[in-house]
Amino acid sequence: MKNKKSNIHLVMPFTRFHLLDTLIKCYEPMDIIWHPIMFEGKAGEGAFDKPWIDPLVIQDNLHPKKSITAYFKVNYFIKHHTFIDEDYYCFSCDDDMIEDGVYDAVKQMDDDIVIISLKRGDRIPVAATWKHGTNTLYADPSNVQINSISAQQSFVKGKIFKEHLFNEGFSGADGEMAIHYKESGEQIRYEPDLFVMFNYYEPGRWGKPMKFGKLTSIIIPCHNQADYTKACIESIQANTDDYEIIIVDNGSTPSWHDREFCVRHGHGRTATRPYNTGRRDRDTSLQDRCPG
Repeated sequence: MKNKKSNIHLVMPFTRFHLLDTLIKCYEPMDIIWHPIMFEGKAGEGAFDKPWIDPLVIQDNLHPKKSITAYFKVNYFIKHHTFIDEDYYCFSCDDDMIEDGVYDAVKQMDDDIVIISLKRGDRIPVAATWKHGTNTLYADPSNVQINSISAQQSFVKGKIFKEHLFNEGFSGADGEMAIHYKESGEQIRYEPDLFVMFNYYEPGRWGKPMKFGKLTSIIIPCHNQADYTKACIESIQANTDDYEIIIVDNGSTPSWHDREFCVRHGHGRTATRPYNTGRRDRDTSLQDRCPG
């Protein structure tokens, strides 16, 4: 049995200084260690004077000519950081965000690697340089392939994170790394009902914004009758602010098949039971993972 929580280190190539105050406000209550990585010419644009923020500044003359800058920065961090072997390290971009409660849930785990799911918003922004889709990338062994998994989904123990560099010349290096972890036989835990939000602060990608730290968690048990569940979600969406929905599919026949609808329209997650476990279990089984 695990005796102590693992700390979480958020490793972040950082350029969007206009989001600095927003990110500090969101991440500070989540009790993590944040490592923003920037070039020295930009370092003076923001104040990183919090004890839980550990910035890494790179000399401007080391700026890569051909490498993908984000991967260069993370590799520089890997080469120069003193790692804590049993802590988790997660690579994220500076316009992403994590759902409330995810870090607390991962801290309770002790697997070498934890892979969660990635929501990708409601629409593809017209002005976007990269036309990333809006489908959710679920944590599942079958999705560990290039273009089906993203770096933001993986929490990796320091003893493993420090041993592997990203391919700086390949845009799919995060998928390549995930494949390497899987094929190397690393101990991987898949958590499809925990979510990170891709490009959450990208203008035009996401619809109604969430207010982190002030969620109402709504558990909806269901058994067949999917149309009623959809109607319930739509009613909550129209009349409730700052919420998450947790769908408990309690042994439906056939099993609940429209998970994407729940995730996209419910700011939520799903849990599937193989058989009907009764009202008491379905109403209480996920309460310990509700941030609201």
